[in-house]
Amino acid sequence: NFESFKYLHICIRLLIVPEKWFPKHATSIRKSTWHLLCIILLLLFFIYLCYLAVLGVMYLYGIGVKENCDNALFCLSEASARGSLYAKANLIYFYYRRKMFTNVCYLASRMVTCDNFVTTSECIQTFQYRAMSMACFLYALCLKSGKGVQKDELLADQLFSKSVEWDPPLAARYVNLVIAGEL
Repeated sequence: NFESFKYLHICIRLLIVPEKWFPKHATSIRKSTWHLLCIILLLLFFIYLCYLAVLGVMYLYGIGVKENCDNALFCLSEASARGSLYAKANLIYFYYRRKMFTNVCYLASRMVTCDNFVTTSECIQTFQYRAMSMACFLYALCLKSGKGVQKDELLADQLFSKSVEWDPPLAARYVNLVIAGEL
């Protein structure tokens, strides 16, 4: 909600320029306490974002819980609205499996054309690459067959190769699914 984003924005500004927010006479203990509090709040926000994405994937594939399309859609759309690339890619997959090709093309085209994502660790980087590979491959499938968008085989071929660059094992698995007729 808006209120939580307002506090998140304040925490980020406090971490970037702390001297602007504290009076000159504030003690260093008070400054460090607020600094620590802001770090904790940002960490909790990040954990919540990842939690929503993971929960959505669990519901989507039925991992550890009963497969539930409604809960998967809710969790994935909430996490993708908050900026999770992995949730957005799985939301694209969700739409593709349910033959909602216009939604697939809209989300995937926005994701594929935006290459300016920030990676902070190797784990996060791996999932971001996987997300980009998923988006490229599924968008390329739509472009190649003309589902939800005008047919463009040249762009589809470029996106297929981009998908292989981002995550070769995932692209190979998707190719096998296409050959088997499951995707």
